[in-house]
Amino acid sequence: MSEHPSDERFRAAFNRIEPWVEQRYAIPIRISDVPEPFTGDLDGAEIKVDHDLTAEDALFVIAHLFSHTVQWNLSARTLGIAGAGCED
Repeated sequence: MSEHPSDERFRAAFNRIEPWVEQRYAIPIRISDVPEPFTGDLDGAEIKVDHDLTAEDALFVIAHLFSHTVQWNLSARTLGIAGAGCED
């Protein structure tokens, strides 16, 4: 069985993913205070990650909120949802 990745490994992954999302997809990632009970937020223009998170949690928040950004910018047809009532 493999050992749980270290905080340094999560931090290294975060430091690779953050600029990749920002440069490749032009979605700024802001490290800031996010009101409780949330650990992150998104509005379609940027992703916010709470400054008090561990590297592991911050990496998860970026991945999770980026996936929602992609999901919400695809049409139902692109996603292959039959009968979704989407005309685009």
